[in-house]
Amino acid sequence: MKNYSLFLKQIKKQNIDIGIQILVKWQLWKILIVIYPFVTIVGFCLIFLNANQAEHNGIQGNAQQTPIISHHLQEPFSQNIEKYLASQRQQDPLNYLFTQFQQLGLQTYIQDNQESNIIARLKVSRSPSYECNLVTFMYGKQKTKNIALILSYIKILQRDDINYLSKDLLFVGVNQEYQKYGQGIKTFLEEYHYPKQYSDMPRCGVIRQSLNIDLDDTFDQIVFKIYGINGRVPDRDFFLGTNIALAEIHPTFTYYEGDYSYLVYYERKIEQYFKYIWNMLFLNYVYKLPKHFISISLIFPNMFESIKGNLHDNHSYLIQYGIHSGTLRGISVSGNNQKLTTSVGLVLEAAQRTYMALDENLHMGSTLFIPVTKESSITIQKSVLPGALILGSFVVPLCKEYIVGFFNNKTQWHILRGAIAMVILKEVLIILMGFSLVFVPLLTKILIEYIQIEYFSLYWSLFFAIITIYTVSIKQTRKQLFNTSKLDSSLYPVYWQTKANLNVQFCLAVIYGSIVHIGIAYQLIMMFSLFMYSIQPLKPRPGFNKNSIPGYIGNIILIIYLIVLAYSYGFDGINNINQLIMDFNQVNVHLFYYLNISGVTLVYRYIDLLFL
Repeated sequence: MKNYSLFLKQIKKQNIDIGIQILVKWQLWKILIVIYPFVTIVGFCLIFLNANQAEHNGIQGNAQQTPIISHHLQEPFSQNIEKYLASQRQQDPLNYLFTQFQQLGLQTYIQDNQESNIIARLKVSRSPSYECNLVTFMYGKQKTKNIALILSYIKILQRDDINYLSKDLLFVGVNQEYQKYGQGIKTFLEEYHYPKQYSDMPRCGVIRQSLNIDLDDTFDQIVFKIYGINGRVPDRDFFLGTNIALAEIHPTFTYYEGDYSYLVYYERKIEQYFKYIWNMLFLNYVYKLPKHFISISLIFPNMFESIKGNLHDNHSYLIQYGIHSGTLRGISVSGNNQKLTTSVGLVLEAAQRTYMALDENLHMGSTLFIPVTKESSITIQKSVLPGALILGSFVVPLCKEYIVGFFNNKTQWHILRGAIAMVILKEVLIILMGFSLVFVPLLTKILIEYIQIEYFSLYWSLFFAIITIYTVSIKQTRKQLFNTSKLDSSLYPVYWQTKANLNVQFCLAVIYGSIVHIGIAYQLIMMFSLFMYSIQPLKPRPGFNKNSIPGYIGNIILIIYLIVLAYSYGFDGINNINQLIMDFNQVNVHLFYYLNISGVTLVYRYIDLLFL
């Protein structure tokens, strides 16, 4: 700051932006540097405290009635389930279903293809026949409880005291052997919506809502799966209609199949250390912290699951066709609970009764939500503030580095402009590289027919070949246009420019995630925001001193953190990475391609800082 007045004259002469002039003249950047860590910390705290302040899972307005369990149907349900379980032993599931559907008076049809879906229509006298609801289920040798439950449910609906049916019901049984990637349900949806020729498939107009039943023959836990592909979730009214009924009859249900119990340990440890610091500062006299106030074990599992999606469940593909859907999944955790099959039937009946009263989904509240408990969920309204605070605070350290860079830079302006031109050229080529990587799956699919090579060997060869080609292009174009392939390390503003590009790209990624899905946005914030603040080249620079050491240590810790987080997604071996890629390519997960554009190029820029 020795030549402060000289610098003011320089920026006036060069017509530097008025905002920079104000920051320098009034030295506001010093105040901002003090404020920004506080704003960032508040933003992070809100992410983990959001679950405690989440929106109540209650029906709003008069969009639909609150689902109430019909306990008087428990005994008839139980008796029917036992009867159908006993009668289907040693029988072919498809033939058994066809016979039973016809005996119950349903219009029945079997799709004439390898999937062998079975479709049955329950005609309702009050139905207008231009809309209906759908119940899908898996059938097979290991799905006897599924079959028994569906037949029992139809029997219940035909009782004289069931008088709320206002739409036809369509039942679709999918062979469990064709469950992967939704193969069976997609076959039904394609013929239902886009028939290539005339068929006798039962149709009943627009399908409004659907509930998928997938119970293992041995299960003691119910999972309510709502996460679809590409961050999609059903309408919140639909979710609440099933969630409330399920919470009443089986309060221990979850929203995911994975085991995240280990997160509770870390949650308690963080709370313990936080309380210790809080008490050391005597803040407990100002505000006494509650027993539990951090919600890592509630938020993280749902974020992970929402990003991965359910690639093999029927509801994911029904949501793609605009049908609000979810799956009631029965899994075994520690044994078998015979009574739970009846409980699922009661939930199915209560939820369907609610859907019948809902003529169309009115989108009460936001369709972007993450359930964290049975009683509450985080909606887009609750998730915006933490992200806004953290993204807003990104501007501050960049302003500080920009100003300090001007004070310390002695490079002539025409040299600086040439260096910036080099950065712009590199940025254009990196963006093109990102878009080229999007076509790697398509190129692999085309070339595999002509080249006798293993799929993933070709995939990764193309992937790294594209990166190599663009890297060589960047070096060669720099040599041709600027007679050098490497920036001078003394060009501090250009270093700031590259670092700013990293920050801007990250902000765009978070904005994209915030629009598409809350879980994606939160994960991007937690994975990369600290990384962006402390990013340093791992290679010591000419101006390296003791003050730089914390930045380098922090950078290495954050890299380890990212690796550990990657393991939590299942990247524990090359085979699992390949399977994940295969899954995502098979069902066209847009996030995967987006990460090719944004994530790979962001990492590329970081590596480039090593050789800036």
